[in-house]
Amino acid sequence: EVLWRRLVLFVAGMAVICGALESTLLLTEGDPSAPREFKRRQPMPYVEFYSEPDYHGRGQEQEHIDTNEAGFRYGPLPVAKPAGEIRVFFLGSSFGFRGRTNDTTIAGFMERQLADRSTPSAQRVRVINASGTSFCLRQSLALLVTRVLDYAPDVIVVFHGPEVLYYPTVYESRPGYPFNFVVRELLQDRVAGKLKGPNPVISLLKRSRVMRRFHPDLDRKSRQAEVARYNRVITIDAVEQYDPYLEVFGRDIEMISRLATAYGCRTLVALPPWRSPTLLPGAVDRLTGGVQRVCAAADEGAARFVDTRPLIEELTTRGLWRPDGIHWDDEGNRLVAERLVRGLIDHGFID
Repeated sequence: EVLWRRLVLFVAGMAVICGALESTLLLTEGDPSAPREFKRRQPMPYVEFYSEPDYHGRGQEQEHIDTNEAGFRYGPLPVAKPAGEIRVFFLGSSFGFRGRTNDTTIAGFMERQLADRSTPSAQRVRVINASGTSFCLRQSLALLVTRVLDYAPDVIVVFHGPEVLYYPTVYESRPGYPFNFVVRELLQDRVAGKLKGPNPVISLLKRSRVMRRFHPDLDRKSRQAEVARYNRVITIDAVEQYDPYLEVFGRDIEMISRLATAYGCRTLVALPPWRSPTLLPGAVDRLTGGVQRVCAAADEGAARFVDTRPLIEELTTRGLWRPDGIHWDDEGNRLVAERLVRGLIDHGFID
């Protein structure tokens, strides 16, 4: 009987402590209800999904996100380009989209770094962030055709690559992803429902501020485990098995370069500095070599390649990786921006 009393008191005490912590976090965070939830997968013809246009508010991880009327993570942007203005459009996935504010995305840092230079021409250089979370290169290609070219770009920065090695083994078996992306979305909805359904206590813990504060990866890891149960996973045993996806990626780079040239602008291609323990040794080198060959074959230097892989060591040494181990923080964005700005200048894309 004494043991039971102690057990009941212990459980009650822990409940009181957790309740107090939850209440404290609720008060310190302020009003948790946002006037409008940021939808990272706004339906969009041809591109399939894109960022919600005209959004101003908080996104994931307390990011302050502003998108303009076109859905770019940028301020107001007239379609007609003023005389003397240079427009650089940044096409990428979550690596390009992420940042605590618009100014601390890679594109935001690039625009500021270019503005801080002292040049005789003193031309205004805009760097417009047209990235999208979970985008693959083919979506950026579709966006370039359907929207970006309307804004008279001078330079296209392509910042893609890891997804062509990652997505085939997780989401979509056929080259040409993401045009079956709705399957993944429906699957995740099913998984989310499963996680919320069977055990309300565990579901409550996962959604609590206490658990999100002290175990931020719990929900993500649970979701990944469930996805693996339902989704088809492709086993890659040799780097040569990546080749069909790398060929599609190379053709899309070539298409972007040709389109850019036809519209009087040039293309800078960079692969995000990325590390993954699931990739076979040599996979990133194989991708890099293929992209370099495509850029070298472009007419009259219309496409140039910038290698950002050396940044991996600095990102690791300085501890700039986010908890997911895939993305880096705002300081990492600044370092990447410096490398890309140097590439624009070294290759003569920007005076």
